[in-house]
Amino acid sequence: GATQLTDKNETISDGVSKLADGASQLSAGTDELKKGSDQLAAGTSQLQANSPALVNGSAQLASGASQLASGSSQLVSGTAQLSDGASQLASGMKQYQDEAIDPLTEKLDIFLGDTEELQQRFKTLTSEDLVYSNYSGISKDMDGKVKFLITTKPIK
Repeated sequence: GATQLTDKNETISDGVSKLADGASQLSAGTDELKKGSDQLAAGTSQLQANSPALVNGSAQLASGASQLASGSSQLVSGTAQLSDGASQLASGMKQYQDEAIDPLTEKLDIFLGDTEELQQRFKTLTSEDLVYSNYSGISKDMDGKVKFLITTKPIK
């Protein structure tokens, strides 16, 4: 019986050693669990403290998104109105060209004839070339300006 007891004594010793190692691991794990629990509690507390700000921020975000959607539809509507207005303006300008400018241009061309000759006459009249201060005499305290414009029929 003593031999069996000695054999069992080693087994018990190994078991006690394993039990001590397990208890040490359990203690270390318990410390880690405590640290994790403390971090969890701090995070939960921080989350709880900031929840009103989160809720408020979410409400502001929803309000801003609503305003953006409303503004976008107004932009689309305004763009459509602008497009319609631009089309009306283009149509009106075409009508103005056809009904007012073109007939007036035709009548002016008929009335004025050769516009190159008219332009040359205008250029000559407004030119400062050959400008005289008087034609038949002028007193010293007077200013004057004389231009001569002679129009003749072309020689053929």
